[in-house]
Amino acid sequence: MEWFHKTGNWSEDFCFVQNSFPVKCRMNAEYHHAEPETAETLLKGYIEEPLSLREILRGVWFTEKPEEQADGEIEFRYRTDKKTKKCFRQRLSLF
Repeated sequence: MEWFHKTGNWSEDFCFVQNSFPVKCRMNAEYHHAEPETAETLLKGYIEEPLSLREILRGVWFTEKPEEQADGEIEFRYRTDKKTKKCFRQRLSLF
């Protein structure tokens, strides 16, 4: 995956709800090497499009601008073995 090599901010599309449309998120990556055998990659992102929660849940864009924008965050955590490069733990959180 190219996420393990990215630095800085970038845009990525995610489907937060099954059968909905992809939502553009602003992402950034952090890399932690606190343990000698493993590395942790933390990917964080937030919704950057002016969408309402109703639009995301229904999978339909509305023509009028939403009164209240969806405020969502996504976080991926990966732990990999430095020697074998195999991922042995992952976690996804939506806020």
